Amino acid sequence: MTYEPLTPVAVEQKLRALVTEMTKAQQMLAKARDVEVDAEIALAKARDAVAKEAPKVTRGEFTVGEREEFIDTAVRDEWEALKRAEGERKNSEDYLRVVREQASVVQTLARSVQQAYQLAGVA
Repeated sequence: MTYEPLTPVAVEQKLRALVTEMTKAQQMLAKARDVEVDAEIALAKARDAVAKEAPKVTRGEFTVGEREEFIDTAVRDEWEALKRAEGERKNSEDYLRVVREQASVVQTLARSVQQAYQLAGVA
């Protein structure tokens, strides 16, 4: 790998690209949050619908635990969709965080490059 010294113009180009990438990352996160909320709502609706069909808790027959297990089994697909949506949201948050950290590093480089150019009398 060869090292190419950065110019103020190159640093500015990197910053502009990162601003664009941050905007995309924020949009991805917003979409992931919407999908997660939709999945939560779908799970709640499915649980409500299945609860009407679930065995009634009665002494000597069905326990609360058995009833909950019946409902959980019936809504497994919706639960899985919610877990996947949560994972996607967390991935989007991580991506946005990484892009912000990259922007911070480039800003630090920009200050160093600017100082170097000022010392050299090129700025």
